[in-house]
Amino acid sequence: MIVEKRRYQIIICMLTAFQQTDGYSSLPGFINGALISIVGRFFGRSLYILTQIFLARKLGPDGFGLYALGWTVVRMVGSISMLGLDLGVIRFGAANFREKGFAFRASIRQSLGLATLSGLTSAIILFSVAPKLANWFESVSLIPILQLSALGLFFYILFR
Repeated sequence: MIVEKRRYQIIICMLTAFQQTDGYSSLPGFINGALISIVGRFFGRSLYILTQIFLARKLGPDGFGLYALGWTVVRMVGSISMLGLDLGVIRFGAANFREKGFAFRASIRQSLGLATLSGLTSAIILFSVAPKLANWFESVSLIPILQLSALGLFFYILFR
């Protein structure tokens, strides 16, 4: 009985958190945004799975394995190379969005500049290290895949 009462208190507290002081509830907007996000993620993941199935069938086991290695290297290096810029834009951009438009634009410009610099640096390093990585994986055919992935890495970092 105490657990049920506590559960209802938590639900009421969550619902009243969306009640603003002017009496307008932002709960429907929140639910609408969450629904759009869930549907978008579902379709995005479904498209990703279908793309992976298509590539696996067309490339065969060896080709898809090389593709998977290249994509994994791009995602790993891309995550490290982002330097937390995406979180910084959310933190500082949200704080300056409403009050200070110039500060918001400045933070966007700075993050794009840093992302470009980081992407170029990471792509050049990956391109030059590709033969050594291919030797480590004991696959000479991985060299062009990693070098092409270096180009993709730049855009992966820039547009993330």
